[in-house]
Amino acid sequence: MDQEIRITLRLPADLRDRIAKSAAPFKRSMNAEILLALNDRYPDDREQLRAAIRVIDAEIEKAPAKEQRELHELRGALVAKLYFEPIEAEGDSEE
Repeated sequence: MDQEIRITLRLPADLRDRIAKSAAPFKRSMNAEILLALNDRYPDDREQLRAAIRVIDAEIEKAPAKEQRELHELRGALVAKLYFEPIEAEGDSEE
């Protein structure tokens, strides 16, 4: 995490209990469980790009030569987007 902020969060008691019950089998804190849920709901676009690149890397090894070239081009475009283009948060675009 680049930067952490501390917040106070008010939860209904039953939701707090559900979070604690969900976290317990994995020996996670409630904070970690909440962060996991929030990251699932609000994924980082960069992590999605990294995941797509990993999938393409796995497919390149299995693909015929012609498809390998196409996959390499797609991979290159994703790498360029990941490292050279700013990632906008939803709602940040100017329309």
